[in-house]
Amino acid sequence: MEVSESFAGGSGLVLAYGHLGLDPAVQDRLSAVPGRLLNRVTVMRDICIEHGGRTAYEDALADVRAAWRNDQMQCAMAELLGGTPDAADLGARDRHLADSVLQLLDRSAPDTWIVATAHNVHIQRTVNPEGGPLARVPMGHPLAKELGAE
Repeated sequence: MEVSESFAGGSGLVLAYGHLGLDPAVQDRLSAVPGRLLNRVTVMRDICIEHGGRTAYEDALADVRAAWRNDQMQCAMAELLGGTPDAADLGARDRHLADSVLQLLDRSAPDTWIVATAHNVHIQRTVNPEGGPLARVPMGHPLAKELGAE
């Protein structure tokens, strides 16, 4: 409970500052949990599918990946606020959102459209900024590569 109090609040910045304020050993232990869970879910795939079906497994795997990517994003935000940014990790949320849209389309009827709203920096189709020190891949880039101009 003591650790969770530093994360209480509604914005990503509150979470990032909360993460930044934790002892590095606590940060590492917190980040290990979603990684270990992701490993367990992927290793146990056959058993999970046998017991719950492929769709339930894919949903669970997507949820665990979301938790893992959220942790990666929070770590990256904390590093940015602490003065040691890794821009590639800042794209964790964008990659998750793009993957989620593609998964929804895969499960939808043909000709389904999904409207995604986000800030321009997230929906742009080009790497931001190309070749710059904080280059990152926004959500729009993999979606445009996969889906084309529309």
